[in-house]
Amino acid sequence: MTTSEYKFYAVKLITALAFSFFVIRTLNQLWESTALEPNLVLLLFSESITVALILLAKPARDYAMNAIAIISAGAVTFYFLVINISAGQELLPVYITASLQIIGLIFQITAKLYLGRSFGLVAANRGIVTNGPYKLVRHPIYFGYLLAHIGFLSSLFSMQNLIVFIGLYFFQGCRIWQEEKLLMKDPEYAKYAEKTRYKIIPRVI
Repeated sequence: MTTSEYKFYAVKLITALAFSFFVIRTLNQLWESTALEPNLVLLLFSESITVALILLAKPARDYAMNAIAIISAGAVTFYFLVINISAGQELLPVYITASLQIIGLIFQITAKLYLGRSFGLVAANRGIVTNGPYKLVRHPIYFGYLLAHIGFLSSLFSMQNLIVFIGLYFFQGCRIWQEEKLLMKDPEYAKYAEKTRYKIIPRVI
């Protein structure tokens, strides 16, 4: 293998191991729970899919390898290492927060499965997907995460978690900017963007 191929597989392995840590952390939280929590089960399933897709991802046609793309991808990938999932203040009734998390997790799981081996972390073009949830918005995985994060923060609010999520969505905005900038170079994506106007939230933005 070439040096670039070694780097490609090394990054995949390191990232998959980091997500595996979060999967194990979620599994422990589920194990310690007194009752079966659907949102934790779906979270576990979603991030297990993420690990699998990272390992199975195909090489990209084009990458965004500038500092903004790399830093923003790293920030939104590893934010979970500083999230507190064990304690916080409940701001909304559990049926609302749990519903938001469940709907968001189902949406992101569906979007990940449609994306398949085109899934990636750093802004890249691994092929354009336009069906399923990608008919609604151009970045449905991020929409799913947004719903789930709103539900999570409303159920376990703390200043630590609030600061983490503010930082997360600053870098998420940078990541989307980098992805759009790269993908718009592909005529197929530019044509798709004309039909699917909204990036994250249907009929909003």
